[in-house]
Amino acid sequence: MARVNPPAMAGQFHANFIGGISQAFDNEKSFSISEPAENQLRISMLESGWMMNNITLLDVEELQGQCIEIGESTLYTGRSINGRFNRELKVAGTDYSLADTDSCASLSYERMGTIANIGGIEHFTQTVSDFFGMAISLDMLRVGLNGQRIAYPTDPIANPKGEDVNIGWHTIAKDFNSGSQVITDELTLGEGGEFP
Repeated sequence: MARVNPPAMAGQFHANFIGGISQAFDNEKSFSISEPAENQLRISMLESGWMMNNITLLDVEELQGQCIEIGESTLYTGRSINGRFNRELKVAGTDYSLADTDSCASLSYERMGTIANIGGIEHFTQTVSDFFGMAISLDMLRVGLNGQRIAYPTDPIANPKGEDVNIGWHTIAKDFNSGSQVITDELTLGEGGEFP
């Protein structure tokens, strides 16, 4: 096995990445990010893909429960002969259950050095940050669309679309009301099946 020495750029990136955290905390204690930082992370994830900004991410306090959603995407503006136009808000509840899930990826020192040598630490930091933001967002979509069950441990080789990471939207729809919301007829998106 060939040994590759870590490039100085990797050390610099690591120091920059954990600098603020290591000054305030040691690795024996837990910490949490501030609400503004958490909101910024959520916004970044939602802006990372064309479909992500159409997904609702709700904070929850418990491992199991029900999220209450108020309103729906419908028209609330109009006129009425019998006084003011009014439309009642729809209130719906969605059951949820959380499971511990990790998101992690790694780079070899060799590849890290190659990326860093192309454009310096700023290029490296931006490239890696962009990748991880997109990767986590795509995983959310992958699992959200294809998830069938929660398995311990997961097997990404046998389940490349995250079928065993969590229960996804299709599975929830199939289980709800005997699958009445699931389209079973053939469907073509775009002319000739070419979706832009």
